[in-house]
Amino acid sequence: MLALVFALAIPSVISVVREAPAAATAPLGGPPLAYVISGTNVAVLNAFTNTTVTVITTLPGVPTAIAITPDAQFVLVTLVPPSLGLAAVAPDALPTQAIANPEVAMIRTATNQLVGGVTASVGFQPRAIAITPDGSKAFVIDSPPTGGSGQVRPIAIGPARA
Repeated sequence: MLALVFALAIPSVISVVREAPAAATAPLGGPPLAYVISGTNVAVLNAFTNTTVTVITTLPGVPTAIAITPDAQFVLVTLVPPSLGLAAVAPDALPTQAIANPEVAMIRTATNQLVGGVTASVGFQPRAIAITPDGSKAFVIDSPPTGGSGQVRPIAIGPARA
């Protein structure tokens, strides 16, 4: 089996895309953490001890890709509606207020909670996400429903982080 591995080194941020998307960072004063998509949730792992710190279960959709801002303060997660994701496998794992369209949600790393009211629409099927080194924009790769060429969708994230 061939696995695609991509690593981008930015001060205190390493993004790795494999079979299960993950992103890692070392928050100030704490151990390095990895944010990993685990079914319909995002698991936060201690990278030193390889143990689960917490599992973020309050996502309003099924996560498909993940990235961390260069300052390690936020995690961006692309989400698809349960009808397009893994809801058939684990329907009880999703909250009752599920999203209707694919979007990007923001998680604050200090609390591992969703930042309320901070989302962006991202086409039909988001597959990957990357953040610029200055943390002002994210780029989401979106696949169309019928196959073919996808699109790169820019998202401004700087002002929402204030």
